[in-house]
Amino acid sequence: MSAICGIDGGLRACGVGLSRLSTGRIFKAWLVKNPLESGEGMPAWTAMGRAVAEAVRAALVEAGEPERLALLVVENQWINRGGFTPNASDILNVAHVIGAIGAVMEAEIQIEIQPTQWKAALLPGKWRSSGKDWTKDQAAEALEQRIWQLLHASERKATEGADTHLGHNVTDAIGVTMWGRNNLRRLMMEARALKSDA
Repeated sequence: MSAICGIDGGLRACGVGLSRLSTGRIFKAWLVKNPLESGEGMPAWTAMGRAVAEAVRAALVEAGEPERLALLVVENQWINRGGFTPNASDILNVAHVIGAIGAVMEAEIQIEIQPTQWKAALLPGKWRSSGKDWTKDQAAEALEQRIWQLLHASERKATEGADTHLGHNVTDAIGVTMWGRNNLRRLMMEARALKSDA
């Protein structure tokens, strides 16, 4: 096992973050784009999944880390956020991309989480899934500030040069990666318990 990978899933691009098990620090965070610039359905889903898998594999090799991940955490879309329901097509596309990513990436543990799981952990007592406490923009700004506060100087440097288009996807991927890092021990214990019960 080598690293923790956090992904903010999307049809056209995915934010990706990688954290070393040995140091617990993020060593790379970037945006991976779908090579297919248009269209939906299986060709677009699988193209995005393969693009993410190949980019992560290349990053692990470049960093001298084994290619098998300890943990893969992928953020799914909100099904309902404060009374606003995203486009059904968007939800389905992201769900299929997540499935494609999981099918082609090797990891000891694979888990899919909702945005509120990691966002509430970073802003305890302030984040609400209803969105009534803050506007969407206020919440996004507060989360971004909190994430950058928590990053070590070397982690900030690792994200320099990341594609600024859809930069919030990269920030979210960093947050998802942090959540995975902070919950790794519990997730591994749960995975072992499930294996022993099988």
